[in-house]
Amino acid sequence: MGLNQAAAEKMVEQLQFAHRISVAFYKRFLPTLDNIASELGCQFRYWAPLHTNMPGRGTTQPSTKWAWDYAPLFAFNQVYWRTEGIEAQPSDMGLSLCTYVDDGFTPENRKKNGVVGQPDAVTLPIGSGVLQAYIFRPTKPSTRPFSELWDETGDPSGDSGQIETVGEHMQAIWFEWPLADVLVDTKPIVDTLKMYAG
Repeated sequence: MGLNQAAAEKMVEQLQFAHRISVAFYKRFLPTLDNIASELGCQFRYWAPLHTNMPGRGTTQPSTKWAWDYAPLFAFNQVYWRTEGIEAQPSDMGLSLCTYVDDGFTPENRKKNGVVGQPDAVTLPIGSGVLQAYIFRPTKPSTRPFSELWDETGDPSGDSGQIETVGEHMQAIWFEWPLADVLVDTKPIVDTLKMYAG
C-alpha cells in the first residue's frame, strides 16, 4: 500500500472511529425505520443491500468479493407489509424504505461519474445521505395474495410524489428525505406517508 508507520497508525485510528460512528448511527437509525413502519401499521418482512451482495458465507474468501459487500447497510432496503387475509385488498400496503448513506453510490450516479465496476471508496464523488420511501398499494381486490402481486411489481420510475402503475392492479408513490431530517424528526415523514397509506 506504500504507507509509512505514522500513516498506517493514523489509518487504523480513522478506521476505528469510522466503525464506531457507523455502529452508533445504525443503533439509532434502524429502530427509527421500524417506528416509521409501525406508525403505518406495517410489519417487517425482509431487508437486502441495494447494489451489492450480502457478505459471503464463511467458506467464501473475502478478497474475492467487492469490498463494498462488507458494508451492506451503506445502501440498503427494508421492506414492511400491511396485509389482511389471503387475497390482496386495496387496504394492503407494501412499504419499502431505501437508505443511502451516500447516494453517490447509486448506479445512476456512478455511471454519471464514469465509474465502471467496483467504485474506489477514495475517489468516488460523495453524494447525499437520503431515505427514499416507497408505498405500494393494490388498486382493487384480487383473487391473488399480496405476495404474488409484490413479486411482479416494478419500482416507480417517475418523479417523487407522483402515483404510477407498477404492476397488475398495483400503484406506487415515492418520496425522499435527507438522512439528517430523518434523525431529527420523523413526524413530517410519517404524516406525508399516511396520506397515501390509506
